[in-house]
Amino acid sequence: QDPFHIWQAMETQYNKGAMDGFLKDQPVGDHFPISYYVKEDLPILAAMAEGYTTYDQYFSSMMGPTWPNRIYQMCATTDIDITGFFPKPGEPKPVKLETAIFDRMRDAGLTAAYYSFGEPMTGLFESGKYDDITYHYDRFLEDSAAGNLANVVFLDPDYTAAAEFDGTSNDFHAYGSIQVAQEFIAEVHDTLVQSPQWDDMVFIMNFDESGGFYEHVPPPTVQDDTVLPGKGPFPDLKRLGFRVPAIAMGPFAPQKLESGGPYEHCSILKMIEWRWDLEPMTIRDETALNIAETLDFSARRDPITLPPFIAEPAVVCDNKDHLP
Repeated sequence: QDPFHIWQAMETQYNKGAMDGFLKDQPVGDHFPISYYVKEDLPILAAMAEGYTTYDQYFSSMMGPTWPNRIYQMCATTDIDITGFFPKPGEPKPVKLETAIFDRMRDAGLTAAYYSFGEPMTGLFESGKYDDITYHYDRFLEDSAAGNLANVVFLDPDYTAAAEFDGTSNDFHAYGSIQVAQEFIAEVHDTLVQSPQWDDMVFIMNFDESGGFYEHVPPPTVQDDTVLPGKGPFPDLKRLGFRVPAIAMGPFAPQKLESGGPYEHCSILKMIEWRWDLEPMTIRDETALNIAETLDFSARRDPITLPPFIAEPAVVCDNKDHLP
């Protein structure tokens, strides 16, 4: 069973800070949420973690699933607390928020781009005003090679519903192959290393949420004044979600384990706002720690060389009996 990671399940896993509930909402005998991989299983991720700046205290923005965490990554708040099915043409779009980091960039005469394989988070906004900066992943490869990347870029793996349920995604999500996911992040890394823009780049790879997998560090609280629509019940948005992998790469990312924090998705927004003197969007990004403070802008370092790696092609699997 794909570990449950709706916010209600995560509250069970959190268990008021005891951090002992990760099997309580799984089928009896299913120990997948407390399993783990070692370095030999993940040579690409291990090389990145050991070669650049890896964060020991990086948390997701809220104790819940993908969609609200990704909305936090763009807006420093959310007006949804669930992940649903991506709206088909003509269906209502769930996000009514009117301010994202893209608006701050546009107002300052800066550029932004959002690349995906499909079902981009920019497509969830009712306003549709970020559709013109949303492109397919193939365009990312072209823009990177040509040195045409925007000032701020978001890049998604293929986490479309069909890919997730068939096990053919490239995003480390169950049921997908972690080998295919590694091959994807290696391609992204090497594409950026070869870009004419590498020497002026900060590249952060982060996971949007923990996926229901075991974690032992209770997440801290932060300042947040988000008010979700509806009657509730609602998640506690003043408490960060569980820790997730995050690695800063590029010429300004020292080889180190960064133990300071807490950092979260809004810490990346804070860095963007600091870089271009942009106004914060909410109290969350205003008070977040600036992840740029962990980098070294006084010199440029060389990129690492990733180990050769070719993943076995993903095999489509039938998960109809396991869907929640």
